[in-house]
Amino acid sequence: MAVGHKWVYQANRGPDVIFEVVGKENVEGVECYKVMRTIGDESTPFFVSLSTEGLAIHKVGADLYDPPFLEFAFPFMPESRERVWVGSIGGRTYGIRSRNLGLETLPWPSGSASAVHVSEHMTTVLRKEGEWGTDQKVAPLGQTSFWIVRNLGVVKLSGKLHDPHNATQNEFEWTLKSFLKNR
Repeated sequence: MAVGHKWVYQANRGPDVIFEVVGKENVEGVECYKVMRTIGDESTPFFVSLSTEGLAIHKVGADLYDPPFLEFAFPFMPESRERVWVGSIGGRTYGIRSRNLGLETLPWPSGSASAVHVSEHMTTVLRKEGEWGTDQKVAPLGQTSFWIVRNLGVVKLSGKLHDPHNATQNEFEWTLKSFLKNR
């Protein structure tokens, strides 16, 4: 990942979805890439770090992830292994369960590509008004699948979710249309 990288995804409905690395910014003492996600006229900044551990989300829009969410762990966990994150996003408690579903072969313009398939399930903790810590209920928010190709990144996303970052689509499938390196 570098400033200037741009991924353009064809959406199953609606306009193309664009993720573009536009710079670097410090978030809570960590240097992060600022990646703008644009869907039509709406743009949302994602602040992510990349290390030998993997890709971590630190902030999306004004919502801080505490602790940062390691979305993709490197090297990828063995097939069928699960990883669970519990933390807050913008001050609200969430849980995300990630699982490596293994390698899959995807059709590709030049033939085919081997992609790691990662599935995520997101939940939130609901509490009755004024009763912090009592009457808790875990509510599912949705499921997202990612297909990742080495040295290219995410080549396909699909899912059903309530996006806490204001994406307009509740069910979606985005397929990589183009990847542009530094300009």
